[in-house]
Amino acid sequence: MNRIHGASRPSPSLHRSRLGVRHVAATLLGGAWGSRLAMLALIGLFVWVGGLQLATPAVTPANAPATAFSAERAMAHLRVIAAEPRPVGSAAHAAARQYLIDQLTVLGLEPRTQTTSQVVREGDEGFRAGIVNNVVVRIPGTSSTGAIAINAHYDSANTGPGASDAGSGVVTALETLRAALAGAALRNDVIVVFADAEERHMMGSAAFTEQHPWAKDIRLTVNFEAQGASGPAFLYVTSRDNSWLVTEFLKVAPNPAAWSLIPTIANRFPEGRFDADLGEYTRDGGQGLGFLYTGNVTAYHTVRDNVDQIDPGSIQQEGDYTLALVRRFGDADLADMPRSGNRVFFNILPGVVVHYAAAWVVPLATLLTALVAGLVVVGVRQKELTAGGLVAGTLAGIVGPLVTVMLAALIWGAIWKLNPDYQVKSVGYYQTNLYVVALSFAAIALLTALYALLGRGVRPNNLVAGVLLGSLVALWLASLTVPGMSYLVTWPLLFAALPLAWASRARGRAAHPWARVAVLAVAAAPAIILLPATLHQIVALLVRFEGSLGIPVLGLAMLFVAPLVALLVPHLHFLGGDSPSWRVRWATPAAAALVALTLVAWGNATSGFDAEHPRPDHIAYELNADTGQARWISFDNHLDDWTTQFFAAGAKRSDHYTLTRGTIRAFAADAPRVPLAIPEVQLVSDTTDGNIRTLGLRLSSPRGTTEMTTVVNAPGAIMHATVDGRPVDLSAYKPAGNGELSLIYANVPTGGWDLTLAVRASEPIIIRIEEATDGLPAVPGLAMQSRPASTMPSPLYPRDPTIVIRTFRY
Repeated sequence: MNRIHGASRPSPSLHRSRLGVRHVAATLLGGAWGSRLAMLALIGLFVWVGGLQLATPAVTPANAPATAFSAERAMAHLRVIAAEPRPVGSAAHAAARQYLIDQLTVLGLEPRTQTTSQVVREGDEGFRAGIVNNVVVRIPGTSSTGAIAINAHYDSANTGPGASDAGSGVVTALETLRAALAGAALRNDVIVVFADAEERHMMGSAAFTEQHPWAKDIRLTVNFEAQGASGPAFLYVTSRDNSWLVTEFLKVAPNPAAWSLIPTIANRFPEGRFDADLGEYTRDGGQGLGFLYTGNVTAYHTVRDNVDQIDPGSIQQEGDYTLALVRRFGDADLADMPRSGNRVFFNILPGVVVHYAAAWVVPLATLLTALVAGLVVVGVRQKELTAGGLVAGTLAGIVGPLVTVMLAALIWGAIWKLNPDYQVKSVGYYQTNLYVVALSFAAIALLTALYALLGRGVRPNNLVAGVLLGSLVALWLASLTVPGMSYLVTWPLLFAALPLAWASRARGRAAHPWARVAVLAVAAAPAIILLPATLHQIVALLVRFEGSLGIPVLGLAMLFVAPLVALLVPHLHFLGGDSPSWRVRWATPAAAALVALTLVAWGNATSGFDAEHPRPDHIAYELNADTGQARWISFDNHLDDWTTQFFAAGAKRSDHYTLTRGTIRAFAADAPRVPLAIPEVQLVSDTTDGNIRTLGLRLSSPRGTTEMTTVVNAPGAIMHATVDGRPVDLSAYKPAGNGELSLIYANVPTGGWDLTLAVRASEPIIIRIEEATDGLPAVPGLAMQSRPASTMPSPLYPRDPTIVIRTFRY
């Protein structure tokens, strides 16, 4: 028998089918198509590697050794502290303070409460003042050379529980203390400051550094912040001249995440107060490090900043850093801490940070300029490059990214304008990351389309060399003005020069597709790997501005995408940009545009709100005690289903004046007057010396408000002022010369607070007061709908406040 059991000869049609599959596979995987697919796969791999840097470490369990930091142990504290909002002066705020005191006592420590008045200035906008209650504790060292401070603020915004901002920092400090006490005694003192009133312009940390005797002993401070509820805890701000300090941090920190991008911006614009509480410790020369996480940014200052949303891995990373720093500097000689220059630093892999002195930035730029110039000279001599082609390529390298950024900004502006769901008062949107990816693909589409057009008349090498020359402008701009950000241009540009160098040296071998894949992969790696973390940080900054300013600026993130994409000209040509077939040449821009449009469409289709993604909105009840008029006020751009109940159909926005925000567009409607206690001012003293009139006033709130805005208008210059006996520094406050003073007082005592004014005038002095309490009043006869789960108070205003306004004339 010649038949084999279980086997049969394949039919001719099946045989032909298999040959067809093999042919297609051979076509795709071999030759040009296979190498192109490999190039795309490698680009995807680099994006994935860059994204790995945004992961958080595994959480150490509660049964870990006592000397280890455990985020699981820290979370047990957070569930108590962040059960509800704890703004300054609230009952929850006082309960959180007592909890901290109790926990520190359990650890065998002797906590103290620093209760004092404090006054801080907010530029020409005015002053913040109030009563702060800092909880402080000190662990003496065995032979101290100075103190290490850990600072975290325990107050929250009144619109959210503050699990991340900054309950996470509070429990990180608590767990760090516990772990440090479980280990060997340290040489140096450790001071922990649970600062009050950070959300009131850092008043608590200012009170500690200005008034507490321990402050003079501090040599190094570690501070925590959060703008979101997840993501890597990264080094986002440092004191100036940070080279030694950053180097020491990177030596001891487990899994460090650190980029000098945001620290450079923070130090470049100190008036922006990016450093938050840390700035109070470093302003007079102290050294410090600040850590931040910014994932899930829409949780910032909202009801979503709760324990359920938070990523414990972010706390674990903060705690690992802090415990390592405490142990490193706890046994160091803090009397001699070097300060010389700044450091450039950035992750290339999770936990792997490249760093070098900022003094190397300009020499590196010089060497890189010489390298690019040398490649151009060689190319011209070999007649691979032409003068006209270089000019066109250089213009493309400069103008192309700029135009792309402007178009991306316009695209986002149009999306924002056409979709009311994005015109809400919040920090970021639930689709923020999706739109960043969409805008990135739009940038890719725009630039690759430009290169496809130029590819018809400009030689590929001319375009590549020209883009390198154009990128030198960005390199020198960054190197001379913001050296800490220069790595975003230096290393991508250096590696991007590799294909041109390879082409000039390898000649015939350079055309081999797999050789090109290898060279192009190396050339693309830095630009692509750096991009995810760069966008993660920049987007967090831009959405903060977008929320505050109320204008669409998210598209400006492409300022960090377009120049990097521009360097990938050789990759475009390899993927078909120089193909004689227009279908192949336009495949990349068309595919990128299609992805961008699909993501935008998906973002708009899912832009609605629900209980998991509540809509932020604003509503306030405002009573003018001078006129007796009561009104409903909403600062939103659009009313929603809940706020509509307070306004007539077809209500329009108009200008509305507030003491705290000036004139702002708002919906306004008459409301029933509710009998409310109104703020009081008692004239304690009134004296005149020559042409200087001095008033002593006591301001109080029978309603028990936690915040009172006071605006003084005098006919002459205000020469001197005090709050609760503390001087108000008017020396650089320009409005005082015009008789104006604006002051917001937080945590108003039951008996009121004291204000003295010395004014060069004899005419009447007008004092306007605006006080706010959380929650709308009960209005008799009005069946007010309860706030639905699909909405939440806006993070940019008080929580559904009841506002009372009153004017006094003296």
